Amino acid sequence: MLLTIDIGNTNIVLGILKEDEIIKTYRLSSRVLRTSDEYALDIISLLNFDRIKKEEIDDVVISSVVPPLDPIIEKSIEKIFNKEPIFMNLSMKLPIKIEIDNISELGIDRIVGSSMGYEITKGSTVVVDFGTATTFDVINKSGVFIGGAIAPGILLSLESLISRTAKLPKVELTLPESPIGKNTVNAIQSGFLYGWSGIVEKVVEEIKKYLNDNVSVIITGGASHFVLPLINFNYIYEKDLVLKGLKLIYDLNKK
Repeated sequence: MLLTIDIGNTNIVLGILKEDEIIKTYRLSSRVLRTSDEYALDIISLLNFDRIKKEEIDDVVISSVVPPLDPIIEKSIEKIFNKEPIFMNLSMKLPIKIEIDNISELGIDRIVGSSMGYEITKGSTVVVDFGTATTFDVINKSGVFIGGAIAPGILLSLESLISRTAKLPKVELTLPESPIGKNTVNAIQSGFLYGWSGIVEKVVEEIKKYLNDNVSVIITGGASHFVLPLINFNYIYEKDLVLKGLKLIYDLNKK
């Protein structure tokens, strides 16, 4: 079995893959002040809870956009499995090509997700990832990553609004009965949910116009479920896109 780990700015997502099937996923908070021992305890506890023996894990593959966490998680993995994890990087063999101005600025998670997205569609693709930021990654029909767009993340924006406004209450992002809020909570829910669905639809529309091609849209990310009911175009929902992409690139480089 393969343990895949996606270290993001908000969460660390772990997936256990048996062949090409994800059999378990877990989430931990991304906190650089935690020790490797604390993360090791969390990971081994999760595996033990599902009766997965550490000896069953053949390799550990990691995608990370939080450099300070890399040595911490690396030590955790070494303590648990007595092996070094494999960190994804742009020098590896990839299933797509990259043609942008500054490759070093590109988060490896976006490349991993885009690789899996193109593997699914085999054509022009937009990968919309609702994470700490809302990212739009574009792969053309030739399998070339040509760039994308970045918007604020829905949860980060909500947190910023609440923290900077004295009288606004904490809000659960559920769809209100009407787009016209009759109280502050419903007004915020309407503004955020209809607003973010509008952002996604407009950005995707402009990308499709630019590509002038039959474009598939893949939606992923931990905050995607808030907006999915309001999206009015055809899309593929893939909850574990990056975890599956890690397996795809791992297999490609193992050959």
